[in-house]
Amino acid sequence: MKVTLTETPKTKTDRFLQRLIKVPLEELAKPQDGYIVIMDNWWALDDEGRAILYRSGAWDVAPQCNSNRTVCEYLSKRMYSGAVKFVHIAYVPQRVQ
Repeated sequence: MKVTLTETPKTKTDRFLQRLIKVPLEELAKPQDGYIVIMDNWWALDDEGRAILYRSGAWDVAPQCNSNRTVCEYLSKRMYSGAVKFVHIAYVPQRVQ
């Protein structure tokens, strides 16, 4: 999974939003070499129904999911679209380029 930045962020909110990686659920369902497996979690979704990863460092990612639906709904309502979806198996990169 390759991620490119589009423009220089101007505010804290812009910097936060620029670090979001939106992944179609179909892509999370495809096993890939070197990816980690996350099972039985609720995922925060964007307005288009894509799962959200947060780039927590220069290359590291933090999946925006939780095994507790209430926790995920709270996170999603505060920061994203408010939508969540249960995903049995997701394949997630440990790092992005």
